[in-house]
Amino acid sequence: MTDKRPISTYDFLNYSYISDPQIAPDGSQILFVVKQVGLQNCTDSTIWISSLASSSPRPFTRGFNDSQPRWAPDGRSIAFLRSDSRGYSQVYVINCEGGEAMPMAFFPEGVMGDLRWSPDGRWLAVKFREVDEEWTSSAKARRRDLGLSDPPRVIDSLWYRYEGEGYFDRNKYTLYLIDAHSGRAFEIFNSDVLGAFHFDFSPDSKRLAITANRSETALTEPWKDEVLLLDIASKQVRSLQGVPSCKKFRILWSPDGSKLAFGGFLGQERAYCPNNVGIFVADVQSGKTTLVTAKHDLCFQGHLIADGAKSGILETNFLWLADSQHLIASVTHHGQRHLVTIDLVSEAITFETCGRYLYELGNVSADGSTLALTRGSGAALPEVFVGKVSGKEIVVQQITHLNDDCFSNLIVVEPEEHWIAAADGSKIQLWMVRPPEATKEAVTPAILDIHGGPHGCYGDGFRHDVQVLAAQGYTVIYPNIRGSKGYGSAFSMAIRDRWASKDWDDIQSVMAFIQRQPNIDAERMGILGVSYGGYMANWTISHTHLFKAAVSDRAICNLVSFFGTTDIVRPPELFGHASPWEHAEVLWDASPLKYAGQVTTPTLVIHSEGDLRVNVEQAEQWYTALRFRNIPSRFVRYPRTTGHFMAAGGPPDLRLHRLEQIVMWFQTYLEDNQ
Repeated sequence: MTDKRPISTYDFLNYSYISDPQIAPDGSQILFVVKQVGLQNCTDSTIWISSLASSSPRPFTRGFNDSQPRWAPDGRSIAFLRSDSRGYSQVYVINCEGGEAMPMAFFPEGVMGDLRWSPDGRWLAVKFREVDEEWTSSAKARRRDLGLSDPPRVIDSLWYRYEGEGYFDRNKYTLYLIDAHSGRAFEIFNSDVLGAFHFDFSPDSKRLAITANRSETALTEPWKDEVLLLDIASKQVRSLQGVPSCKKFRILWSPDGSKLAFGGFLGQERAYCPNNVGIFVADVQSGKTTLVTAKHDLCFQGHLIADGAKSGILETNFLWLADSQHLIASVTHHGQRHLVTIDLVSEAITFETCGRYLYELGNVSADGSTLALTRGSGAALPEVFVGKVSGKEIVVQQITHLNDDCFSNLIVVEPEEHWIAAADGSKIQLWMVRPPEATKEAVTPAILDIHGGPHGCYGDGFRHDVQVLAAQGYTVIYPNIRGSKGYGSAFSMAIRDRWASKDWDDIQSVMAFIQRQPNIDAERMGILGVSYGGYMANWTISHTHLFKAAVSDRAICNLVSFFGTTDIVRPPELFGHASPWEHAEVLWDASPLKYAGQVTTPTLVIHSEGDLRVNVEQAEQWYTALRFRNIPSRFVRYPRTTGHFMAAGGPPDLRLHRLEQIVMWFQTYLEDNQ
């Protein structure tokens, strides 16, 4: 007899979401960020610390929006970012023994990005974007006192907003240095047109390496990224010659100072594309650059969708090992995240971890012997681990168990992994979660869940929403159809500019798989999709009547109007070589709205008014089309203060409301009496 119970909608209120582990220089302690639902309907973000010897984690800071803990090179102090209720950031420093955190410098109202110490401890470098003067707190108060309207936004660029960051108009991130002794801050680099640069200090702390795009066409021609070397004393900048033209991501200086490694992909491609993202290594003196991952059909920027993952963040996560001849990286492969080492001489790649896990890198100790990690799985949220580097072997050790008490009372179902054949013989990976109390012979309704992206992927990561639906009596199936990352370049490229092609073939193969299952009632099937997944859900119910209920969440329905209403600017030639003003029929033919007259499936439409990735007008069109045709429909419209990633990081009460709406919708239309 067990006291455990199935997971409920509200259990996420008790979870601890752990990220950004940072090992101390001497390898004795580890910092990490913990997000938990706090008081007054907010999510608190605090920094915790644990000794590796005793594995005794405890809160280290007292703020409610603390992030990016970074050890000083001498291990005596810690810098981090602290944000206020408006999201405006400052750099704080705290003694590693504890005490009160103090602001390092005073920046005006604005948002901060990456934070990094110089190896000698003299400088802190931070990306900072100031709030436009007309939108500061004082300007808003002055207008309120005078009874004036909010000002218009005067926009001269295609780059003026971004999901999760809102409207920033003409302002952009620039790079500041803070003197760690005096607290004096000054701008040192502002030449990146979009402010989307990456940076790292040289081992001698005298220079900065920066990936930046200084072209006025930076947004539409991201391959014009350069590798720049900035001399801190003189502020002189030179472009490293010999580096190939390509979009570039994270950059790191090798410990011996001779090389630079950065993520990127060859060719004239946009930043978000189906291509494999590889890792390049450039010689600092000559600029000679090698794509050291070229021999391997792996992508080092695959975003695996799971609870605790960074929503919408596309990162290339790698580190140098101490010998400057090897890199270690996180890579998405077949629905898992694993650690691999890359030998720069042979260009061989070795998988250092295995199993159905999601590993994510933090940093490495000063001697290169200890890695900071998180590890999660399909039945467990990420916890802090360390990896001990011994020769060619990495042995992992768990440090935290913050979710053990919560999960000890819950029935968590381990997802079943399956591979099926698509119509053309391609192999499609999917996962299936059965109701926790169902017998092996029990026949249940099913829900097909399609991921967003399209170049994201599902996998062996914990998902509260799936566990909740399973606990309600549904078998949940979630596949990685063509377009997903983690299966090689050809798999991801298969739907390039051709949505509802190979991906639709794969959905039909998954549907056939579901119908063949003896413990699934094929007469009671639902479908759920988010973002691009919502697009595919819309497409599916407009091309088949198999499903008895659908949830279209933050979905695209009209590719003609999608152009120009999303924060990700897509040059018109990137989708079927069509634009709304030229060959609009290509976009319209691929739009579910064109086929709305064929829909018979009761549909729940979910969207946020503040969504900059997929504008709410997409939901308005789909809902209106269904209502005009008397299809049972409901439109759940969340306020302007929420955005595209509300389900992962929005206000807890609205996240709970959304999940309960989904559960109720499927209960209404998938019950036995329907």
